[in-house]
Amino acid sequence: MEVAVQLERSPLMDGDARELERDDSPSSPPIPNLSEQELYQGTEEGWNGVIELLREDGRDIELVSDSLRRSVDEEPKSAVLSTAAEALELDDSIERSIEDTDSVATFLSTFQQSLLSTSSQISSLQTKSTEIDEQLQKHRAQADAIDALLKELVIPPQLIQLVMHKELTDVDAWVSACNSIEAFLRSVEKHQHVKARVQLQGVLQALKMKAADKIRSKLFSLFAPFQASATSNIAFHQTAVLFKYAPLYAFLKRQEPQVAQEVERVYANSARGYYETCMVRYTREAFKIAPRFQELSIANAANAWESNEEPHEHDSVNQRLTYSTLDGPSVFLAYQADDQNFKLPPEALFRSLLLTFIDNACSEFAFCARFFDDSLHSLYRDSKSKPGVFLSEKEVAIASELGSLKSTQQIWTQVFETASNQIKSDLLKIPTATTLPSALFSMIRINDEAHEVCLTRGCLPASTLCASLRIALWPLLQKEMDGRVTALQKLADETQAPSASLLGTAGNFVSSSMGFGVNRISTELAEKVSKRYATLYRSLKELSTSDDQMMMQSNIRRLRTLVQSVLEKAASRSEKADWLPSAYSALALKTRSFDDERSYWLGMASKHK
Repeated sequence: MEVAVQLERSPLMDGDARELERDDSPSSPPIPNLSEQELYQGTEEGWNGVIELLREDGRDIELVSDSLRRSVDEEPKSAVLSTAAEALELDDSIERSIEDTDSVATFLSTFQQSLLSTSSQISSLQTKSTEIDEQLQKHRAQADAIDALLKELVIPPQLIQLVMHKELTDVDAWVSACNSIEAFLRSVEKHQHVKARVQLQGVLQALKMKAADKIRSKLFSLFAPFQASATSNIAFHQTAVLFKYAPLYAFLKRQEPQVAQEVERVYANSARGYYETCMVRYTREAFKIAPRFQELSIANAANAWESNEEPHEHDSVNQRLTYSTLDGPSVFLAYQADDQNFKLPPEALFRSLLLTFIDNACSEFAFCARFFDDSLHSLYRDSKSKPGVFLSEKEVAIASELGSLKSTQQIWTQVFETASNQIKSDLLKIPTATTLPSALFSMIRINDEAHEVCLTRGCLPASTLCASLRIALWPLLQKEMDGRVTALQKLADETQAPSASLLGTAGNFVSSSMGFGVNRISTELAEKVSKRYATLYRSLKELSTSDDQMMMQSNIRRLRTLVQSVLEKAASRSEKADWLPSAYSALALKTRSFDDERSYWLGMASKHK
């Protein structure tokens, strides 16, 4: 603890100081001069040292202490008197602060009570707010249900205006309107509890009947061009115009089945008349062209091997093979028949009639499947999706899976039955105009390819016609092959009798009956037979498929044996010793495109060298 004391000089201290000055004892240290107003600060240990010094100096400690106390007591009083005003002012300030503190305490107590009351009110309001929110949620749910119900049951004036007072010009708007009518009908059936259900049903039935009547009238007007003229392109009209109305026909089929059947019947009658007229005109032009073509003499089986060779005979046979495929020349156009110089071989006419029928039949089948059966409508909901002329493989697969092709076939039959029967009869007339095996075989091949096309396009009725044609054509081809085998057999077996001038009028009979005769097959005739065999062989092999390879191979083996016999008999009359090997080699050269045949004749040539 530090002590601060202010020492003042007193007379006692002065006397003592003088006495100390006179004391010049060396053993007493000098006492420092304690000046007036000198402030001494020190610890308790320091004051003990001062007291010790005072005692050693012989001073009276009590007198020094009283002197010091007096100086200390007098100084605070003057300091207090100088700060009395401030103290009083501070005391007033303290009293006012105490009063303010009491006031604030009172206010805080009152405020706390108010807060408690307010908190209670807030809690009550929160409870009410929760109840109100729950009620609001219920009202919202009810409002949503009522709004949905109104949307399902309230018929917009625009719909009534469109159906009742506007013509069917905007197809998309009418499709949307018909869909809306059906949606309202379903809603009315679903909401049995609605009191206005009966009135709504009456309005919807009136809208439905009005829409059905306008759709029927519109479709009838679109079918009229088929009845008026056969020059219009029905496939283009179906794809570009009629197909847009397919959803409207589907509406009739669902809501007014009797009206839909009437539309179907009117369409079938219109289209049937169109196709009958067109096919009759086309076949008439084909049979106008048919007589202009002069068939090759080799077409006659009895004279096929011995007749004189015609110019470009072999080239003509090979060129006509192009009519055996779908990728061959284009079909003839009806107006070309007016040109008297225009002519086509029988297989070309057969191909033109068949492909024209197949294309029209498959096109009609595709339209019937897309228009009268709504199973394919989902593929064309996008306005960018446009249907092709024929059914795609995807469409055929979908229709087959859903089993809708059967109903399509019934409609197609109503449209195409008459034309199909007529074209079948006309097609069977054409093969009778030729007996050339390659021509008949070409007809079989193009018929088989048409049959595959019909199956790919899903048109089963047209494929049935191709199957019946195949059954009719194969016997004709086999008949002609048998005729050529018989004629060649006869040629190989024939002998030439001695001159009639030597044996008289009965010489021929006698020589033949008695076995007298000589071989009459010349090398020229044998070479002609060899060329015609090679031409026939090439045409049969190029037209053959794995399905009919066995049948054709049997005919070829028979012909090959007879040709070999003819060549050997001709060699017996030839003056050249190597004529037979040369003839075999020439035949191998003519059939060089076919390894088996070429190898056979090369083997025969080496054998007879």
